[in-house]
Amino acid sequence: MDLIVVGVDGSAPADTALRWAARQARLTGAELAVVYAYGRRPGRARSEDGSRALADKLLTSITKRNSDVLEHVTWHLHAESAGRGSPARVLMDEAEQADLIVVGSRGRGGFGELLLGSTSYRLAGRTRTPVVVLRADLPTGADEPPFPGDVVVGVDGSDTGDRALLWAAAEARRRDVTLHVLHAQPLPTHYLYGMGSVPNIDKERALIVEEGEKIIERALTRAQDALDDIEIARHCLVEPVANALVSFAGRENLIVVGSRGHGYVSGLMLGATSHQVLHHAQAPVVVVP
Repeated sequence: MDLIVVGVDGSAPADTALRWAARQARLTGAELAVVYAYGRRPGRARSEDGSRALADKLLTSITKRNSDVLEHVTWHLHAESAGRGSPARVLMDEAEQADLIVVGSRGRGGFGELLLGSTSYRLAGRTRTPVVVLRADLPTGADEPPFPGDVVVGVDGSDTGDRALLWAAAEARRRDVTLHVLHAQPLPTHYLYGMGSVPNIDKERALIVEEGEKIIERALTRAQDALDDIEIARHCLVEPVANALVSFAGRENLIVVGSRGHGYVSGLMLGATSHQVLHHAQAPVVVVP
């Protein structure tokens, strides 16, 4: 990696994102760009100079309280006005040449009961750069690894699933950890309502597992040149994909998903599985376009 871009806004999730990104930059030798998109809020009359002065003050405060992780990496600040537009657009423009974008799950945009903020959602669905989304309550010590566990990637036979596998493999090699390749599929809906017999359920489960193992095998074959010297574990589960990824990864592993897989609706910014994983995961999540 050469450049990691992290979005900050003074919120707890954004501070977690900054600290995670700094540790990732230290691990990879990448430069870190700390980006803040400021703008005028409705009902508040403030000049451009006044908004910029407040942005500079906020950035100084953010970098000061996170100096213990920033001192180990090469980094620079970038503050830019978003006007009344989207901070996600500022981050996407800044990250055109980046290898990774890192954001918190929620910022200061309101609707605090929602787990996933609009900026992180837009980034994960629209950028051509992999995006890491983090919750506020992850470990953030300066000497801790960005995540202490393994890498978990979901595959489904799609092109984005294949790209997610390649990204996950590179990360597993970099950290010398196990790469868990997971495929999941739930039982057909009629079984959930008690409309199928037990023998038929068992048969259906066996068929799902058999097909899932084939999907995993084909994905690994396509990526075989990138998998040398990586310990790989295969997992085929009979349950909804997002549930499987979230529960398997827990809090300590890194989840990697494609932005869209098979079955997505054309025009949606983000596929259903990656959207659900982002909403419910306790672990860091990487969305690969």
